[in-house]
Order: sequence, then structure tokens, then C-alpha cells
Amino acid sequence: AEYMGLQRQNPTTPPPVPEIQNIITQLPETNRVMLTRLLHYLHHVTTFSNTNKMTSNNLAVCFGPDVLRAREEDLMSVMADLSVIIMFLSNLIQSYHTYFAPWKDLEGPPV
Repeated sequence: AEYMGLQRQNPTTPPPVPEIQNIITQLPETNRVMLTRLLHYLHHVTTFSNTNKMTSNNLAVCFGPDVLRAREEDLMSVMADLSVIIMFLSNLIQSYHTYFAPWKDLEGPPV
């Protein structure tokens, strides 16, 4: 997937906003709405991380393998890409308002 290449280029740095927004734009409308709403909610959950211990990284560990999947995958490729998936999703959750600013109207009801 395109996001994997972006994150692999520099694993310790979040991918540039325009590139991520370009990938989001290419998603089918239903997927874009669902991703926007899910990440909006996960970002909200992190605001209580002092109490619930659910940091963006912890949420990315839980949700990453299900949210960011290749069309065809095998166990070896999933395991090899897991750290990149977690880093990428953690960045999306942390910087939700930056990456998803153009789709603010898709957030759904306030959480």
C-alpha cells in the first residue's frame, strides 16, 4: 500500500501532510467517511490517556492490523509490516486534526 512506502522512507518521522491527504482522497467515499469517523473517535480516546492508558501508540497496536490491511497478505508480510503499520496509524491518530482537516464535515456527531 502507498502509505507503507511513505512511512518506510523515514520510519521515525510522520509522513508529510499533503501525501497523506492525497492517499485519503483516493479512498472510496464510504472508506473515507469510516476512516475519518474512526480516527476522530480514537483521537478523542487519547485525550483521556492519563486515565485509560490508551495512547495513540496503544490504540494503533489494537486497531492497526485491522484498519490498514493489504489486499493480499500472508502471515509473514503482516508480521514484517506490523511496526510500520503501528507507527503510521499512531501518527494519524496523534495528528488527526492536521491530516483530516479537509474532511472535518465527515466526523459525525460529537464524541
